[in-house]
This record gives sequence, C-alpha cells and structure tokens, in this order.
Amino acid sequence: ADIDVLSDAGINWSDLDIMSDTGVNWADIGYMSGVGINWTDVSGSSTAGVNWSDLASMTRQNINWSEIAYFASNARTLISNVNSILTAVNTLNTVIGSTSDTSSSTSLYGQVQKVISLVGAVSSSDDVAAILTKVNAITTTLGSSTDTASATSVFGSIKKTQDYVDTVETLVGTTSDTESTETVFGSLSKLDDIKDNSKKAKSSAEAALGEAQGIRSELGAKGKTPAVYEKIKNLDGVLQELKTATQAISESQVEASQLTTEMVGTLSKAVNESAGAVGLGGSGVAVQGLSKADALDPKKVEDKLNEISTKLNLLKETVETQDVVIKTYFESAE
Repeated sequence: ADIDVLSDAGINWSDLDIMSDTGVNWADIGYMSGVGINWTDVSGSSTAGVNWSDLASMTRQNINWSEIAYFASNARTLISNVNSILTAVNTLNTVIGSTSDTSSSTSLYGQVQKVISLVGAVSSSDDVAAILTKVNAITTTLGSSTDTASATSVFGSIKKTQDYVDTVETLVGTTSDTESTETVFGSLSKLDDIKDNSKKAKSSAEAALGEAQGIRSELGAKGKTPAVYEKIKNLDGVLQELKTATQAISESQVEASQLTTEMVGTLSKAVNESAGAVGLGGSGVAVQGLSKADALDPKKVEDKLNEISTKLNLLKETVETQDVVIKTYFESAE
C-alpha cells in the first residue's frame, strides 16, 4: 500500500536504485526525516548550486562547523568590538595631539607647549607679583599627579592617554607581533611605546611641578632672589625633557586609516574563507576590503562593517540549516 502511494506521488524508482548502489545510508535518511530535516530546503540548496561534493570533502577533513557557526553567531559583537577599537584609537590620537599643536590646543602636546610658553614669558624685569602670577599659571596648567582624565592639565592629558591605551589593549588582547609586522596587532604594537613614553612624561611633569612649587615658595619667603632664576632655569630644562617625551608619544600614534584597513581586511578574509568552507563562495557572498582612502570615510567604514555583519548572518543560517544534513548524509555514505 505504501509503495502504491509512493508511486502515485511520482517517486523516481530508477534514481533510488542508483542511490542504493552507491551506498546511501537509508537508515540515516529515515532518522533525519524523523527529527524534522527540511528536505525542501536541502533540495533548494542543491538547485542553487551549493557544492555538496566540496562540503563532503571538508567534513571528512574535520572542518569545524561549530566554529564557523560561532563566528557567525557573534557577528554583531565582533563588529561592535571593531567599532570600539577604532573609536578609542581615534580619540587617543586626538588626546595626544601632534607636534604642530600650539599652546592654545587642549591636547597633551599643546598643554606642554603652553607650560613652556609660560616659563619663557618670565622676565628678569618682572616684579614678584608678576612672576608669582605666571608661576601659578604654570602649576595650574601642569595640574597634579592625582588629576583624573577629565582634568584640563598636563597630568590630566597623560592620564587620559594612559586610559585609552588600556582600553584599546583590553579590546584587542595581547600579541608578540612587532611594529614591523603587517597585522592588526603589529599596528597596535605602538601602544607599548605610548605607554612607556607616558610614564616618562608623567615623571618629567612631576619634576616640573616640583620646580614650579619651589619657585613659588622662594618668592613667598624671600621675594626676588638669584635662586628664583636658577630654579626657573632648572624648570626650563625639565620641561624640555617633558616636551621630548610628549613628542615621542605624538610620533608613536597609531595610524587609524591603516588600522581600519587591516581590521576590515581581516574580517573580510574570515568571512570569505568561511563562506567558501560551506560552499557559498563567489562574488555574491565575497566581501571586498577597504582602500586606505575609503578607510578615512566613517560612512564607508560603517557600511562595510554592516555588509560583513549581514553576510555573517547569512553564513550562520546556512551552517545551521546544513550542518546535520552534511555530516549525516556524507559520512554515512563512506
């Protein structure tokens, strides 16, 4: 009776005979039907040109389907993490500033330039009150070693720099790649230089603050004395060390466009390789990287990350649909 029903439904008995001869495991197919495998979707995938032979080969070679599914499932977290890294790097570069910044800039380098300008403005013809006013301005600009990242001072800028370095390191993790290595981690290895120079800058700023406070104490106790000018000279020397340290920090900035290009390139490569692993390679799924010019355009970067996220979701759906079918069917046919 069941055979009559199958015949009436148009079952191709000749193809079934061929499949039996090739070793299809009918027991497993019966099991998969029982657990609710959607054979219509499997048929659609075959009709759409999915390369089942390659999938079978990769399954036998122990391709880790669960890792591909995990990669796809965490797409949004991954994209968010990339955005966070790029935002932190751009902010870090803004906080540090460049060697072209003037004393009017609120960047770290600009704050140091302001202190140097204030020291240079102290003249031997100034009276005690004038010198004291300028020294107070110097100490205010330097701030205190306990300043938080929100403080508009040299110490505040150093603290903010250190905080953003810590943030990027936390988001990225650690690696042994050096600056010469053309990888994401290689680009970010400059963070170690920034961290080291930030420590030197803080030490120099503490020394400068000590000299400035000494000048203020000398003025308050004795007025203008030769010792005051000697301390001003010492302060100028310490500030040059601070300037050298902050200049080194500025020159160690992470190039945001290069980092963006490399991170998007890494993600694109991962998507393309994963798509190929599940038989979905081709121009319709492949993700192209970003040029350095496009990496400077926040809109294009955001669009590219959204494209990667969309295709990862497609990949996730594909893996979840095909995983059981691929493993059971092809491994049973060996």
